[in-house]
Amino acid sequence: MRKFLKAMMILCVVLASVGTAPANTTFTTLDGEVAVLSDYRGQGYWLVVMIWSYDCPVCQREAGEFQALHARGQKNNLRVLGLSLDGQVGAMMAWAFVAEYNLDFINLIGEPSEVAD
Repeated sequence: MRKFLKAMMILCVVLASVGTAPANTTFTTLDGEVAVLSDYRGQGYWLVVMIWSYDCPVCQREAGEFQALHARGQKNNLRVLGLSLDGQVGAMMAWAFVAEYNLDFINLIGEPSEVAD
């Protein structure tokens, strides 16, 4: 578990240095509502973002670890936010991914081209 957490911290630093989606980038919730990334930032807790796709083998392997991190982290002001890169075309598969891996943290769906900008 320590290796996983260390890898996650390194990944967070790398992603932060490469760049992030602008705070006003719009996403869709699994319920079809429009969401803005800034709605989830600056809420008084650490936010770990899991960027995933339903057909990504690494994402499938790590989904349970992110769920466990979210469950443990709620006691320590840490939340996980999932960002699916499947777009509206893959929304049903994204929904199935969340159900299959029992992810109870918030997951948003974004268009790959918009998230990468």
